[in-house]
Amino acid sequence: MALCVPTKNQRAIECARLVTFAKLVPATTAFGENNRRAIEAQVAVIRDGIDEDDANDQFGDSESALDAVNDAFLWMSGVGEAPSIGWESLSGVQRLPLDDIERIVGVPAKEWAGVCNTVATAIFESDYAPARGGRLCYGHWTGHIGEENRFSGRPFTHHAWIEVGDRVLDATRWVFEDCEPYIYFGPRDHYDDGAQAFCAARQKPYPSQSSGKLFDDVPAPAQAVIRQVGGNPDGPIGANQIFHLANLPPATAPVMKEVYLWIVSLGCSGYIPIDFRRIARIVPEKR
Repeated sequence: MALCVPTKNQRAIECARLVTFAKLVPATTAFGENNRRAIEAQVAVIRDGIDEDDANDQFGDSESALDAVNDAFLWMSGVGEAPSIGWESLSGVQRLPLDDIERIVGVPAKEWAGVCNTVATAIFESDYAPARGGRLCYGHWTGHIGEENRFSGRPFTHHAWIEVGDRVLDATRWVFEDCEPYIYFGPRDHYDDGAQAFCAARQKPYPSQSSGKLFDDVPAPAQAVIRQVGGNPDGPIGANQIFHLANLPPATAPVMKEVYLWIVSLGCSGYIPIDFRRIARIVPEKR
C-alpha cells in the first residue's frame, strides 16, 4: 500500500512536525510549559510564512492552507474538529478503509469503545496488509482525551495499538478524540508502549543495600545498567536489587534484553513486567 507523499510545501511540513513535537513536551513543569509556548510561537511564524504557490498545490489557495494548519494546530491541542484530509497528508497521517477492519473484527466500529485490545489483536492476527511485519503494543495513550467518552477526565489511559516501523495503526484512537470512527495510520505521537515513560517517571533509586537472596557473578550488561542508574555493581546483589533491574523499562539501555534474560536464568522471570518481556521479545508473540 502506498504511503502518503509529503507535499512540496516545506513550511507546512515543518509546522506539522512542530505541532506533533509540541504534544510530546510535558506541560507539567515550567520548563515544559515554556517550551510549548516557544513551539507555538514558532508554529505561528511558520504558518504566516506559508508560500502561496506551494499552498495552491495542496489546498487550492493559500487561505485554505492557513485555515488547515490553524485548525490542525487547534485540534492537536485538544480544541475543535478533526483536521482536513489535506492536513493529514502534510502530517504523514493516512486514514485506512474502515470497512476492511470492520470485516476483520466482525463488529461495527461504533461498538469498539473500551475493547481496543480485542480490536488491535484481531487486526494483528489477521492477514491485513498494512499491519504485516508489525508489533502488537499495549501501554498508555498520552494524547488528548475528549469530554464526551468513558475515558474523560483521565490524564492518560490504557490502550492497545499496532506499530509498523515508525508508524502506528490504531483502530480506536477516535474514541479518545470524540469523533466518528476512522482507522489511524500515522506517526507514533501520543503512545507509550508498555507504559515505559510512566514507569521511568516513577522509578525509585537503585537500592543501596541488598536484601533477600544474594546472587553472584553479575554479568557485564547488568553491571553497566547498575552503574547507569547510580548503583554499585561490585559483589553479590540482592533479590531487591534484581527486582529493581527487572522493573527498569526496555528503553533504559540497549542491553536491557540481556539483563532480562539473565534475570530469567535466575528463576526470577516473574519480576519482569509482562509488557517489558514482550517489548524485549523474550517471550514468543502470537502471529
